[in-house]
Amino acid sequence: MSAGSIYYDEVTTDIQVLHGMLHGILADGVITGEEAKALSEWTEENSHLRGTYPFDELDSLLTAALRDGKVDAEEQSMLKDFFQDFISYSLAKRIEQARKDACVGKQIRLPGVCAVCPEIEFPDRVFCFTGASARATRRDIAEQVVRRQGLFKDAVTRELHYLVVGAAGNPCWAFSCYGRKVEQAVALRRDGHKLVIVHENDFWDAIQDTPA
Repeated sequence: MSAGSIYYDEVTTDIQVLHGMLHGILADGVITGEEAKALSEWTEENSHLRGTYPFDELDSLLTAALRDGKVDAEEQSMLKDFFQDFISYSLAKRIEQARKDACVGKQIRLPGVCAVCPEIEFPDRVFCFTGASARATRRDIAEQVVRRQGLFKDAVTRELHYLVVGAAGNPCWAFSCYGRKVEQAVALRRDGHKLVIVHENDFWDAIQDTPA
């Protein structure tokens, strides 16, 4: 068995464990602060799952919910919706629901989409930008990527490694605010593609840490 197969089996097994954990937490219909903290600790111990759906989204939601040390009613509802979506829907139903939500303007919190503290590499990696930036033009961003031996594309495709979400916008937004790029990226992640959705602030941090 190859090292890649061993890694794949480990990731698959751990995602199945996560599925069971979320199912158990939802059993009584309540997500307590203790359960959220325990789940957050689990994500910290299983950082090898970064880039695999739904780890990044879960990690982001937990980080946002536990920022003040407690889980309020709105945050609990947000977590319950995400847990239920992951454990109950088939791939086709999840993608179809995402499209329906986009059409009716259902709002999704930005912290629930972008990865927390993502590891961003540039050489031979494909980047795409969506939304608005208060810091640079789209051309300037593309130049920063190319200087670091990366590639910049205007569309979300299966070859994409990073979708960077602009910081100059409302923290609560609908998919339609960014055309369809975020929706397409989420669908690709659900389909098993190793695409990471990152916040612009993390992108610029990576730029500073990677000399051109």
